[in-house]
Amino acid sequence: MSTFLKLLEDVRRGGQGFGFTARIAGASPALAMLAVLPGLRPDLVEAASGAADAVGLEASLAEARAGDSALSRCVAAAGKKPCGLWLTSTGGEELPSDDWLRKAGVDFVVVSPEHPATMLTLDVAKLAQARLDMDPMDVRALDAVAVDGLIIPGVAEGPTGLSIAQAARYRLFAGLTGKPILVTVSASQGRAELRPLMQVGVDGVVLTPAALGEDKQGIGRALARLKDEIVALGPRRVAKARGGASAPLLPLVSADAPDSGQEEEGE
Repeated sequence: MSTFLKLLEDVRRGGQGFGFTARIAGASPALAMLAVLPGLRPDLVEAASGAADAVGLEASLAEARAGDSALSRCVAAAGKKPCGLWLTSTGGEELPSDDWLRKAGVDFVVVSPEHPATMLTLDVAKLAQARLDMDPMDVRALDAVAVDGLIIPGVAEGPTGLSIAQAARYRLFAGLTGKPILVTVSASQGRAELRPLMQVGVDGVVLTPAALGEDKQGIGRALARLKDEIVALGPRRVAKARGGASAPLLPLVSADAPDSGQEEEGE
């Protein structure tokens, strides 16, 4: 199983610690953090991998195949952190063998719904980009094919930040799919906006090259600051389903629903 997908599933089940203790014990964070970097640059990967939970490389499939040695160096620079490809284009060329990316050490790929369907055959985890205004039926359709999670454009820059409408939309998406949901954010987000993302069922945040830039020290500082904000959220609270099982989201309670005492009495 993809290392990054395993982390996202652990996030959904809730962290077991916070603050400095969480960092030592390796407890799951309240939100996973994916840093996406431009091109195949091992120096930027090394700068990002200290704080990020996973690293993505923004490149076309042709660039990744032509730069096998650069790709290998990036994977090595990530250390034990999962390293993936954020595919800007498939280039219209013949796709590599199913297991080429896995053999290259790539843990996951980020694809677009417009990419060829043959991308679904690649033997790595696949995260699909989705639009915030996507029709719910299209979200269900993506959920039904061989993608392992969704990445959605996130919090808008500006004084208002995350709006109630955006938060509601993320909650809708999370309810439509049983797969992880990630949202793009800016490097300046604080816990006041990260907390509602967590509460509506978002599993991870993504920082794109536009948010991080290309300065190694700047990337390291930005990711370390955001990591501290995530750690400060504390453990992820997971609702308990009947029978003691963990549910991934806090349930939506209908005003017409009977309380638990009435239901048990009826049974």
